[in-house]
Amino acid sequence: MLKEIGVEILKIASCDICNITLLEAAANSGLLVILSRGTASASEIEAAVSIFKKRKSPFILLHCVSSYPMNEADANLSAIQTLKSKYEFPIGYSDHSKGIEVPLLAVASGAEIIEKHYTVDRTLQGIDWEISAEPKELAKLVTEAERIRKILGHGKLEPQASEQEEIEYRDSLRRK
Repeated sequence: MLKEIGVEILKIASCDICNITLLEAAANSGLLVILSRGTASASEIEAAVSIFKKRKSPFILLHCVSSYPMNEADANLSAIQTLKSKYEFPIGYSDHSKGIEVPLLAVASGAEIIEKHYTVDRTLQGIDWEISAEPKELAKLVTEAERIRKILGHGKLEPQASEQEEIEYRDSLRRK
């Protein structure tokens, strides 16, 4: 039914990571599912993930700390690599910090997708106004995340194209 009205992605909040009925319905939908793991233990994460694996459902898991606003010291961004080493599907980060520094560090830690709360104007106070990015901040987050990904590179141990002149110089020294 959701596909028929143009829905392509389902986002499931951290509070529903243990809602087996919802997870099974999402996994059976054929849609890409993005699931946040805030508050979940390793065994709860594994139980949720197994539902999607069993059905071979497209799936992204977001590391998340469910506190509003999140204290930066609680971010535990190393968990992104822990999840990446354990699972074969994309791992991202759902951010509840003030500013854009923590999600940028999440990108540097290997997050493949970032979820950030958004507001057109932070003076319009609401339940998440403190942690929401305004348009200029969100644009900067996207630009800087792309920059970080370029800086991180491909990881291959081979010379960069920009090193060609130095390679030629090095090789010429050997010939002398």
